[in-house]
Amino acid sequence: MSEIDIDPEDTSMEAEEARKTYRRRLFTYTPKALAAALPVERVFVTHPAFKAALEAFDRIYQLSPASAMPHGMRLIGDTGTGKSSLIRYYKDSMPPSRMFELDAGALSLRMQERPNIGRLVSTLLRLLHYPFSQVSKNTVSLKKDIVIDAMKQKGTHMIFVDEAHHMCNVPRHVRSGQDGTEITEFLRELMDECRVGLVLSGTKALDGLRDLDGHLHSRVSARFELVNFDAPVQFQGFVKAFGSRCKTFDLSGIHGLDLTKRWLIACHGNPRAFKRLVVEGILVATDAGRADLDLPSLALAFDRVAGRNSLASNPFSEGEA
Repeated sequence: MSEIDIDPEDTSMEAEEARKTYRRRLFTYTPKALAAALPVERVFVTHPAFKAALEAFDRIYQLSPASAMPHGMRLIGDTGTGKSSLIRYYKDSMPPSRMFELDAGALSLRMQERPNIGRLVSTLLRLLHYPFSQVSKNTVSLKKDIVIDAMKQKGTHMIFVDEAHHMCNVPRHVRSGQDGTEITEFLRELMDECRVGLVLSGTKALDGLRDLDGHLHSRVSARFELVNFDAPVQFQGFVKAFGSRCKTFDLSGIHGLDLTKRWLIACHGNPRAFKRLVVEGILVATDAGRADLDLPSLALAFDRVAGRNSLASNPFSEGEA
């Protein structure tokens, strides 16, 4: 993968981060190493918790447009446990359909740290390819109606809201009982009027939704949680599955029990931290002329990812475990 492999029209945060990562690594690693390592960032492992959440997505997708009752769920997890990856995987795996316009079947957005109704409406208009997505205080009511009409017209089935826990960061003195806020009220309206399923993804702070808006909470009553791995045997299965899905570098030897214990210490069972360390390890190993990951490569990768002055000891150093 090179920078030219990234769609120049893609202005998402993920694409921009990928560009910055490539430019930074180009000063340290060779193009050969980048070609071997960067595709690994897209490896996806459907472990049991992922499968359960995916099945819930499918259920909501199927029932929402056909049912008068609103359907939704909350996807809870700490950062790095795979919530955003799961949403992206589901959207990417959706087949084309005549039931909705291209890219309109499932909309995905990220809630800002200080969310407001104008920004939410503007984001939805942009995702629906509406030409005039700018929203002001004077036009927000009109633009909300346009969002509703556009979703009905384009056949939107689902809305994914990542970082949705930011909705709950509302001072208590501005809350109005369990009636919620302008944002939660609008989300309820979209579910009821457009018959779209709603998936709210965020940290455990999202469990505070019941106190913020009991009406919306009742519409997204299903709760699924992604957690860090904490048992070596359980994590070993994840590591083995991850290695088997890598096509650009030999990761067949990374799931031995001893090495798995080192992985567990290094990344605390966090899938994103694990993937970051694997990618860095491949970069180091490739430029060292190796075709597999050895302990010296992983030790150097850990130092580069964690920093040489990290307070944590390097679990890949000889003698550590």
